[in-house]
Amino acid sequence: MRWLNQFNEKKTKQQKFTLEDNTQKNVPMMQIRKDMYYYEDDLCQAVCLNYSDVDYAMTVLLPKPGRKVIDIIGSLTEEWWKSLNANITYSSEEGNEVVLSLPRFSVETKGEAMEDLSGVLSDMGVHSMFNPATAQFPNILTTAGLYVSQIVQKATIDVNEEGTVAAAVTSGFLYGSPGPQPGVVTFTADHPFVYVISNQRTGIVFFIGTYQG
Repeated sequence: MRWLNQFNEKKTKQQKFTLEDNTQKNVPMMQIRKDMYYYEDDLCQAVCLNYSDVDYAMTVLLPKPGRKVIDIIGSLTEEWWKSLNANITYSSEEGNEVVLSLPRFSVETKGEAMEDLSGVLSDMGVHSMFNPATAQFPNILTTAGLYVSQIVQKATIDVNEEGTVAAAVTSGFLYGSPGPQPGVVTFTADHPFVYVISNQRTGIVFFIGTYQG
């Protein structure tokens, strides 16, 4: 998927990225200055990069000083995600422009075995789809009795100046029975972060990953 606002490849420069162990390495850092959906609290900065199909977006969650990726992952409940999306604001509405620096990166699920995502989703608070008594899929079946028993996925993702190239083998088994100050906001992803690819209209999350450098 292409970004709604693409990065200029000529502005991509090698910059320092600080790893979890405080060592540093050079990474290709993409640069863009635009009005974007933005939010921050005492845990992280969050910026939302829309794709050309504006229903879809990548949200980058960058830990604040003194916080780590594991703190964000520990907060990724259904309620927290809904709250973040309810509070995220288009920067121009607050008189801000976002100066974003984001690594160009590519990651792939390690190993040949596909990952069972059922537990991950349950930990995030998504329970009803796995429960025959509470699951509802009105766009598939108008009567009760359809539920998800398991979701497994193996995926690769490539984030570059043009957009995101993602490939996934996903199988779901169904069975019957406080905001920023006005001005310029600097968002420099020069340390490990979490990224989420989701449908903004439905709230459905397709990818959750971390970039460690």
